[in-house]
Amino acid sequence: MPIEIADVGEPAPENPTSQWQMQLRDIIRLLQCPACSSPLKKPVTLPCGKTYCESCLPALHRRENTSWPGTLNRQWGIHCPDIECSRAHVQGDYGPDIMVRRVLEAVETVLQNGADSPARTGLQTTIIFESPQKNMLTTLEGGTLLAAYKLVSLGGLERSINPGFRPHECDARAVRAFDEELLAQIKSAAREELSCEVCRIGRLVSPLTTPCGHTFCHMCLRKSIYLGEDKNCPLCRRPLSLRFGSTPDSRPGILSAFLQHTNELTGSVPSEEAGWDTWGCVSEDRPMLLAQALFPGMIATLDIPDHYWVAVHRALEGDKILAVCATINGTPTGVGTLAKILENNRFENMSRIKVMGVARFRVSRTRAANDGCVVGEIWPLDDISLADEEDNEARETMGNHNKNNMTCRADVPRTATRCLSGLATYVIHKCLTKGGHAWLKEGAAFSRHFGQTFPYDPVVLPWWFANIAPISDSQRVGLLVSKSVRERLQICWGWLFDFGIDRFGL
Repeated sequence: MPIEIADVGEPAPENPTSQWQMQLRDIIRLLQCPACSSPLKKPVTLPCGKTYCESCLPALHRRENTSWPGTLNRQWGIHCPDIECSRAHVQGDYGPDIMVRRVLEAVETVLQNGADSPARTGLQTTIIFESPQKNMLTTLEGGTLLAAYKLVSLGGLERSINPGFRPHECDARAVRAFDEELLAQIKSAAREELSCEVCRIGRLVSPLTTPCGHTFCHMCLRKSIYLGEDKNCPLCRRPLSLRFGSTPDSRPGILSAFLQHTNELTGSVPSEEAGWDTWGCVSEDRPMLLAQALFPGMIATLDIPDHYWVAVHRALEGDKILAVCATINGTPTGVGTLAKILENNRFENMSRIKVMGVARFRVSRTRAANDGCVVGEIWPLDDISLADEEDNEARETMGNHNKNNMTCRADVPRTATRCLSGLATYVIHKCLTKGGHAWLKEGAAFSRHFGQTFPYDPVVLPWWFANIAPISDSQRVGLLVSKSVRERLQICWGWLFDFGIDRFGL
């Protein structure tokens, strides 16, 4: 392939690049690593959504002042190379991006085949670089797509550079037609890879990448993890700790941009995304009733007045999940817990149902359906990300040399999360063993009756303790709206001191 590079003393001609050609340049830019500008090799998508070659990532450093969850892959991290992000990413929150790799391989295959296509014969494109020092003209075979890709492969086109493109001594219409054909092939090849393994609707909608490197529609992951009992990756079964309470991490910028560019260039509109909010999740309509605050994973019995029966009936006719809005002294709070109905017993003027909390929600609005059922439009109410939780612990315990020891109430905010959990487990379990506090013994027996034994997991312990502790409605709601495991453990320690820690077991 002939390559001509010439330095010219005269100013470069007016940039002939059209908007169309700049969009094609953006397609090629998606193939480039932000660090080395070469085509991405072994792509890794970081939690901020930026993708780099695996070899271009910074060296790992050991993280300090984080005790929970404390697994090996969370003890090391990197400083993000993206200047707009600049935060530290935990090793356990990212990995080789399987879908990005497949999409890039499919696109590169199309471009490599296009370089050997007979339709390319005789077509050449001049790439024009402009700078204060010199003007460099580079002429390569093919249209805009092939010329830009070839120059990237040769290391001659930095990712941030936007050169000009001009057909070189050939028919501009032929170049345009060749680029349009290549683009159509790129879109077709990429779409075969851009498919969610959960819904299989043919295209990703608001893609989200897991730490194990698999990508799904955001809503599909939410239904699988947030609303379901299965907390593992739908493909590789690796345990996941994704949270859905705020703008999610791991939104792959390459895939989102690739979908946007191809849809813009072909004039299609991703109608599936209509109505999605900024963090990529739609609201849900659920039959709703008012009751005392329930907690995720906890089992409870509810006595339902007859006028609420239609909501229970609706849930039973569907997926058996009911929206239970928490109240304070009978007044709705606007937050609650989705509850799965396990048993239902109908009496003359009321029903008694056994439910298990599934996931928390906030209420956007309510309406009355034709059958008289109150339906709530709800949105997820979930924890902050695990990385943010670890950052909070590091910030709160910084400078405390005795962060694994607690002697008074004032020490609670400065104590390590693992110590908060371990000491609370010891105190509550010791009190159960000694037989003090009748409400604790009765509550534990009630939980065992439903098959729920004493929890040693710091995620479950606060919910279990609040489910049996003699606390007010406002305290229950306060725990329900908390945003992290650490925060809930601190709340529980406040109750322990209120109950009289010296009499409670410590």
